[in-house]
Amino acid sequence: MIKKELNKLDFKGNILTDIDVGKTTAFKTKALCNYFIEPFDLKSLSILVKYLKKKNEDFFILGGGYNTLIKTNGIKIIISFKRFFHKFGLVKETKNEVYLNVQAGAMLQKICWHCAIKGYQGLNSLIGIPGTIGGAVFMNAGTKKGDIFSVIEEVLLMDYSGEQFKAAKNEILPSYRELKLKTDKKFIILGCTLKLLKTNSEKLVKEAKKLLVERKNSQPLNEKSCGCFFKNPESSPAGMLIDKTGLKDKRIGGARVSNLHGNFIISEEGCTALDIIKLKELIQKKVKNKFDLTLEPEVKIVGRD
Repeated sequence: MIKKELNKLDFKGNILTDIDVGKTTAFKTKALCNYFIEPFDLKSLSILVKYLKKKNEDFFILGGGYNTLIKTNGIKIIISFKRFFHKFGLVKETKNEVYLNVQAGAMLQKICWHCAIKGYQGLNSLIGIPGTIGGAVFMNAGTKKGDIFSVIEEVLLMDYSGEQFKAAKNEILPSYRELKLKTDKKFIILGCTLKLLKTNSEKLVKEAKKLLVERKNSQPLNEKSCGCFFKNPESSPAGMLIDKTGLKDKRIGGARVSNLHGNFIISEEGCTALDIIKLKELIQKKVKNKFDLTLEPEVKIVGRD
C-alpha cells in the first residue's frame, strides 16, 4: 500500500518490505522492519515525509546502526540515508581553514581519514567511532579529546513537514551525547558543514594511527557491540563503575559484558535484543545499589514491545 502510493507521488528510491533490519545494526540482533525506505534525493525525502505526516505514520531515522538497539518486534517504518546520501566535498577555503559539506549518510570514519590525509585538522578525536555523519551530529559524538560540535559550522535539516532549513552553530544547543535546536523543533539531519584547520597531513595521519591503536587496545572493537553502552556520569566513567560491581564477562543469554571494557555489551551467537536489555537492567541495578547512581543508556533502544 505505502509503496504503491509513494510511486504515484513520483517518489524515487528503494522501498524494502518485511526485512530483518537488525542485520544492519552493530548488535546484529533480529528485528522486523515493515518498510525500510531509502530516498534517492532530497525531493523524494520531502515527498516521503509529507506523505507520512498526512497518513499520521511515525518513522525512525536509522544512521549507521552503531548506536541503536532495535527490539525484536521491530519498527514499522525506517528511513535510511546510507545508500544515497553519502557525498562530501570542499565548499570554501581560506588561508588557514577549509569548509567541508558532508551528507548525513557519509561514514564518519571515511571523513575522518580523508581529512587527516588532506591535512584538515579537527576530526582526529573521533577516530575509531563508527557510524554515519548524521548519527554523529545527532548524538554529538565524541571522546574525552573532543566532540563533533566543536567543528560544526552549520547543519542542514528537514522538519517533519518536509521543508528544508539550516541551523547555524549559534542556533544549536549541544550537550553530552545530544544536540538540540534552541527552538526545540523536531528535525531530520540531512548533512552539515564542518570548519577545519589546515595543518600538516603527515602529522595528522600519525596522530590518527596512534589514537586508533589506543582505542583498539582498550576497547573490544572487533566484537559486535554499539561501543559504550552507557553515558558517563559526571562523577566517574561508567566503565569503571561497572568494573567495580564485578560484572565484567557477565552473561545473559547471548549478551555479555566485555572483559576488556566494562561499558561495552557484546552480542554473541544467538543474542536477542531482550538479552541485551536484561543485561542492561542488571548493570543499572548493580551500579545503583553500589554507588547510588543511575546509568543512562547512550545506545538508543527503539521498537515495538
